Amino acid sequence: MQADSKKRWDSMDNDLCQACHAYGSDKRNLILTCFYEITESVPEFIDLHNVYDEGNPLRDFYYMRICKRCRSKFLEKLKEWFRECEKWRNTPKDHDGHPEEYDEDQNIPVRIDGAMIMMNADEFKNYNRKKEENRNGN
Repeated sequence: MQADSKKRWDSMDNDLCQACHAYGSDKRNLILTCFYEITESVPEFIDLHNVYDEGNPLRDFYYMRICKRCRSKFLEKLKEWFRECEKWRNTPKDHDGHPEEYDEDQNIPVRIDGAMIMMNADEFKNYNRKKEENRNGN
């Protein structure tokens, strides 16, 4: 995957938005890191690990070239994410942010975007069904 990122970086068209494919000058650089392989959630990101030489501070970052509209949409979602997290501030939780109280029927651990989510049998069945539908493009 990292070698593929190097090829994608070297052949990238700086005038193409990697998200919506708007074409023209004046694109923006979106650079992220959060100690997680972001390409697992959004494969379009370029893993900068092999793009730069050893010791470069950007080695552990992910990159996407985006237009102003996509930047605006990203910032909108970032605000939405933060407001959702704020709602959990007064909820007792463990060190990973999971509620301290849990349902004993939720005994199936599922890793989703870097977090371990506990599901019951019905939730797990629905999760797998939706995952399969998304895989098949439904």
